[in-house]
Amino acid sequence: YEKTLHGGGKTFSWWDRQNQSVLDNGQHILMGCYHTTFELLKEIGSFSLLDMSKRLQLQFYRSPSVKSQIHVQDKDGLLYFFKTLKNIRGLNIREMLRLCWMTKDIFFPKHLYRFWSLEEWLDVYHVPYWVRQILWQPLILSATNELLSTASIRDGLNVFRNVFLGPKRNCDILFPKKSLTQLLVQPCFDYLSQSSVQLCLGQEVHKIRQMLNGQYEIVLKNKTELFDMVICTMPAHELHNILPDSWQSLEIFQNIKKIKYTSIITAYLWTSQKLIEQPYLGLLDTQLSQFIFDRTDNLAKKGFFYSIVISGSDMFLTWSSDQLKDQIIRDLKNTIPDFSSYFGLFKQFLELRPKQT
Repeated sequence: YEKTLHGGGKTFSWWDRQNQSVLDNGQHILMGCYHTTFELLKEIGSFSLLDMSKRLQLQFYRSPSVKSQIHVQDKDGLLYFFKTLKNIRGLNIREMLRLCWMTKDIFFPKHLYRFWSLEEWLDVYHVPYWVRQILWQPLILSATNELLSTASIRDGLNVFRNVFLGPKRNCDILFPKKSLTQLLVQPCFDYLSQSSVQLCLGQEVHKIRQMLNGQYEIVLKNKTELFDMVICTMPAHELHNILPDSWQSLEIFQNIKKIKYTSIITAYLWTSQKLIEQPYLGLLDTQLSQFIFDRTDNLAKKGFFYSIVISGSDMFLTWSSDQLKDQIIRDLKNTIPDFSSYFGLFKQFLELRPKQT
């Protein structure tokens, strides 16, 4: 049973007739550590729709003239990290030694858990702001999609371990060639249909009740159905409305209530000239924009098509579309080389507000 008519929950795409483009609800890349996801894609036959880039190689622009890059290589982890520090221009010997000394904490981290955020840990070592922006922020943003001020110390150290000490294949990055519906939703539907599974779209489950004989009663709008087993996937904050009342006191459901959500805004723009050479680009020191993706493959007419992703955007949900557009334009002007010359080439700018995710 699927509440919506399109299926897939928040994982869906739609056709924008005016701009002749396929739009995704959000922007998704996959990393090599998503082992279970890859097994699913292979099972449903859509793994070939991913473009694999061996080892994470992600470029960030802080301004049109200041760039930094994460490039994971098949080298000894910490030695490569120290070489990375050596290549940072403007880093003096004292700052470099301080950063090297920080690496001890990845082996003895327990005393660090008194810190709430990764940024507090960096404060203790007096890491300069500009070093945070060209080294730590790209590392955390590319791996967790979080800012230094919100990333926990546990997450930060886990990222460091995995990038510099973990299996290098975990740092492979895969970019969908097609839309989310083509990559995930439709292949899943096809797979289930071939397995004699009946798909009921547009039918919302209002309640699940556990019967005395061990079966489960599914309450729909105009009828009920009995099943031996129920698999339920839905946002955690809605579970208490649908599951049996007797389950509410279980510890697992008490923990579910603690889950927090963050909003993501995706903006789309169409231009008549190419803005970036890479398939995606990270942006630093901006107020809103964090990543820009080249989605031209999903465009059915001449021109170029891009999406801009703003994660952790709760504070911007009250902004108007014009406010968001103007600030994103300023962000792009301040980071992407020659962007100003493209400003008059916009065909349209569309701002979307997906639900909390």
